[in-house]
Amino acid sequence: MSYSKVIALLIGGAAFLYGAAFSATPAAAAACSLDLSKMKARVITGTTTVQTTSFTQVQAPGLSASFTQGSAGCVFIQLAADVATQTDQEILMRVEIDGSSTGGTPTTVFFTSRTADQFAANSANFIFASVPAGAHTVRIVWSSFQSGVVKMTGRSLTVYYPS
Repeated sequence: MSYSKVIALLIGGAAFLYGAAFSATPAAAAACSLDLSKMKARVITGTTTVQTTSFTQVQAPGLSASFTQGSAGCVFIQLAADVATQTDQEILMRVEIDGSSTGGTPTTVFFTSRTADQFAANSANFIFASVPAGAHTVRIVWSSFQSGVVKMTGRSLTVYYPS
């Protein structure tokens, strides 16, 4: 992934967080507040092409990040990747904190290239509203929803958490 793509993704993530903080629905705002001046970010990137045919969810290579947050609160996760799928194939992506997707919104998303075996950019944002203070690990698990060959390259995982 090029430097300019990484910068664009980070800017997009900041815009998402700004929007989440100031245009959230009242229910979401009550469950998750955001103060960017009190947040840290952890960014993981990868450029090698990886693939799977697994129908069962497996760890996505190079997409895990450990962090320690100083106080309980919301964790925002942004995932971006160039993916290639066969016609009518999808990649099921799920984010987990400490081995569980419980408490995340959404829990899973589908990525696709929309054109057979051509790489296309995809991204998703996840919110975990109440993560306790302490050490945590975020990981992305993925599977080929129809068990065909699916590929991923140019990927990034950004975790925003309370300092």
